[in-house]
Amino acid sequence: MSVKKFGIKSLEEILFWRHLFFSFFSGNARCYNKIMRTFNTYSKLLAIFSLLLLQACTKASSFQTMNIMNASDSDLGSSAPAPTPTPSPDGIGTNRGIMWGINGHPYGGLSGGPYSSIDQQIQLMATMGIKHYRVDFYTADNASFTLVQSLLDSAKAYNITITPVLIPATGANEQASYNTAYALGQAYAAKFPGILAFELGNEENNSVLDPSGDHSNASDFTSASGYAAVRGKLRGLLDGVRAGNAKARGALGISGGCNVGFLQALYNDGLRWDITVAHPYDSWGDPENLTLTYDHSQANGSCAKSNMMAALASFGKPLWLTEFNYTPAVTANDKTAMGTGLQTMMKRFTSMAQKYDIEAVDVYEMFDEPAASGNEAYFGIFTSTGSGTAASTMVSNYISNNPSMIYPVK
Repeated sequence: MSVKKFGIKSLEEILFWRHLFFSFFSGNARCYNKIMRTFNTYSKLLAIFSLLLLQACTKASSFQTMNIMNASDSDLGSSAPAPTPTPSPDGIGTNRGIMWGINGHPYGGLSGGPYSSIDQQIQLMATMGIKHYRVDFYTADNASFTLVQSLLDSAKAYNITITPVLIPATGANEQASYNTAYALGQAYAAKFPGILAFELGNEENNSVLDPSGDHSNASDFTSASGYAAVRGKLRGLLDGVRAGNAKARGALGISGGCNVGFLQALYNDGLRWDITVAHPYDSWGDPENLTLTYDHSQANGSCAKSNMMAALASFGKPLWLTEFNYTPAVTANDKTAMGTGLQTMMKRFTSMAQKYDIEAVDVYEMFDEPAASGNEAYFGIFTSTGSGTAASTMVSNYISNNPSMIYPVK
């Protein structure tokens, strides 16, 4: 096609228009990408169409603080036909490698315990080649903020990314949940502009329905009594984080298993997150076929959407698998079996990364916690004093051969 048909006379003019569009729209990456694919035909006519596309895209992706109790059904998205999630331009297939990470509970540093030394935790991660630390926070107070800053200061020298998991209490109703969550999300995002991703809530589907069942459909959750309050919490966190820092990404998901109906319900109700999260412990079954156990040795129950990975990827966002471990070894407190199981799972995640756009994968967890009850005491790949085990060695060896990536905000 000749560009002269549309009044564009030279390559210089093409580059001028391209630069103009880049300068004006670079603040909205998703919309910009859509425009540039259209504009690459070098057509002024199609560029006008792209402007209309920008308006529609910006309107759909905007989030504003709302009073949920006074919002109309159309505000909440509940009366509109359920949208069908489709991959976004920066979604499936863009993976460049996995950001390997680990979970920890450094708030223990406020009162002693295995996580009392921030420097020890960061140095152990650096030695292993781990580049992501997932940590949980519940309140916006000075002690928590001081701890986050200590983590950031210590991690900076090793180029380790800190991702806070914000877990406010669920309120008595949707509006109460929203208000509390909004305040928490806004406070953290505004206080720490260098943190460009926050995980919002933790396994929130578990508080609505027993996660062991087949909950593939949105209606399974929307008909449950506790769903509205949890929806308010997650909507509040999303809105609060974006109000505090427009560049920050919000990560939101499920515990794992056959519970993708929770995400579909939230999507139908108008929530739009930036990263989809799940916790693919082996106990859920094969992540690509939940009707079989992880090792395919026996049946594992029914699930209408048995390919958990495909169901998660259908929302068109990068995947963060922010908890995993090999649970038989945890139960037996066998660190050699744990290491073998973790390596097998890491190989599987690596093999699936390109197909499902897996960005981050986090082992649960860094240290054993002897004071915890049941299996929670033995998830660590290190002992409670920070000594290495067969599990930490095997995880380290795998990362050495498959180095960790670092993902900036998209």
